[in-house]
Amino acid sequence: EWYFANGSPSVSNSQQVVAWYTEPGFHTARLVMCYGGQCDTVYKQFTISINDPSSNGMPVMQVEDYYEGFENNFSLPTEHMYVEEFGNNNWQVCDFTGYNSSHCLYLPVENISATDTSLLVLGNFDLTGLSEPTIKFKVAATYHNQANWYRLHLLCRDLCEQGFGGNLWRIWDVHELRGNNQTVNFVPTDDAQWQHLSFTTTGWNMTPSVEFGLRLIKSPVAPNAVGEAFYLDDIQIGEAAVLSVNNIPLNEIEMSIYPNPADDFVTIQPKSIDTRYAISITDMTGRIIKQERNLRDKIGIYVGDWPTGVYVIGIDTKEGRVNKKLVVR
Repeated sequence: EWYFANGSPSVSNSQQVVAWYTEPGFHTARLVMCYGGQCDTVYKQFTISINDPSSNGMPVMQVEDYYEGFENNFSLPTEHMYVEEFGNNNWQVCDFTGYNSSHCLYLPVENISATDTSLLVLGNFDLTGLSEPTIKFKVAATYHNQANWYRLHLLCRDLCEQGFGGNLWRIWDVHELRGNNQTVNFVPTDDAQWQHLSFTTTGWNMTPSVEFGLRLIKSPVAPNAVGEAFYLDDIQIGEAAVLSVNNIPLNEIEMSIYPNPADDFVTIQPKSIDTRYAISITDMTGRIIKQERNLRDKIGIYVGDWPTGVYVIGIDTKEGRVNKKLVVR
């Protein structure tokens, strides 16, 4: 039996249960397990942070380019990503393969006799400053005669509903995703085995708080059908022009930052006045200090009241994205 004080439901004997909390603060969940007349009790203490009573608890991210590559001891959930609990299997961290790395998300091998659904939710994103909001990611999959038929859905919705019921924008069948992969017990061992997927639409840039969903539906086509793992890596959300190219050196973007170190003002200046760019400045803990979009000329930023230390200026242009360190004295 589960006990969720101040949660809904407050008590449940389901094997898997989702409890909803409407009040922020410190909470305790209790699980009582009994077998053969003996019982054990486990307690889990945690903090619920609700940023806006009308929201789903995830803060709105106002960025040109959100990126997650599942490295550096990544674990679920995060501030902008969680898994909806459906079926018997779901998205989890993979530590033995990835695109140009050894980490990604995946759905392990699962032989199923009924349709199963796995849903990864990403949010919340302010897309109103983008011309062509885009989501990009990489997948690796296989298909063979005895494999299950899988479909990957891309969903999008405005904030906020209880439970993910996003609108369906794109469907990929497994035969679109496998490339040349047709092996049993498939594990990608080469970057060429990954497919690069993206979806762009201007229809999303009217929304100041967007949630995305990546939903994999596994359907058996025959008794004792062979299940296969499915791999996901390098999720990006942002401007189509920015996401269309790889990161390049700062001198190729031709952007100047001066003075550095800075005492009071710092200037960011493109070589050409026609260069459209955006900036995001964070401190060394990753906290966003300042963001600006749709810039076309130099910008002066007052840093005289900032704590001394090192900051990171992320610069996005149509040529790519770079990060530059700024020292404030």
